[in-house]
Amino acid sequence: ARRIVHYLQNYYTSNRLYKELVDTRIIFADLHVLRNYNSCYHHNIVSEETMCNNIALVGEALAARGKFRLAAALFLECKDIWVRGVHLRGQSLFYHEAGLAFKRSGDFQLAQENYTRAMWCEAIG
Repeated sequence: ARRIVHYLQNYYTSNRLYKELVDTRIIFADLHVLRNYNSCYHHNIVSEETMCNNIALVGEALAARGKFRLAAALFLECKDIWVRGVHLRGQSLFYHEAGLAFKRSGDFQLAQENYTRAMWCEAIG
């Protein structure tokens, strides 16, 4: 199933079929969550990081479709999951991606706030 999803993601990206790309990336994230369902009851940082990265791919696909505020919300959701981990650099990445999405949506105040949080995480992480 993973190879099929990767093939579809590459095909949809190269042909700019972003709606379909969002759908396949959601499926891929769901597959990861289902595969690691038992680890949800145990603190598994590696699993959380991988899950966040897969969900972030959905955010990137949404941003490619012009759904910037939805993408930003998804990046901030990933940041909240990542908080349980110990890596501030990961949080910094999601704050930065959310800032970029807010900037593209025209909400410069939220963009600046998220960029500032990203720099803070980088400075102390």
